[in-house]
Amino acid sequence: MLYCFSLTGDIIILVKKNIIILLFVFIAIISLSLLVTILKPNKSVETSLPTNISLTPTISLYTEEECEGLAENILTMVNNVNYCNYDSDCTPKIAVGYPASCSILVNKNSDIPGIESAYLQFVNKCNPPMYDCDRAPTQEEIKCIDNTCIDTRYKN
Repeated sequence: MLYCFSLTGDIIILVKKNIIILLFVFIAIISLSLLVTILKPNKSVETSLPTNISLTPTISLYTEEECEGLAENILTMVNNVNYCNYDSDCTPKIAVGYPASCSILVNKNSDIPGIESAYLQFVNKCNPPMYDCDRAPTQEEIKCIDNTCIDTRYKN
């Protein structure tokens, strides 16, 4: 009988130890889930980071001077096809981004394959910041001002 009592007592002690261990595990799981909930970023909170840059680290295949030269070349090509006499001469041809703007406004009769290929080379070799572009302007929003096509959405 003493042996049974001792075995029963050992079982009771073993059960108590397992309950205590399970209780600690349960408390740890609850604490961890609360911590994850507290530390989870709130998607409704706005950040102060600009939206026109890429946060992905990349390596440029061209030197900084080569990229600056290519950017200047693109801007020169864009400026050469942005001419007009009338509002109807202007049209948004392609959406690019840095170093130009989101929508390049050009003369509707201009040929722009050189700009497109130079821009693709620039993006692939220089890893420029990427714009978070708005929609392209409508024809009504584009005006010919001083023989230059202008997106009037951003002009006063």
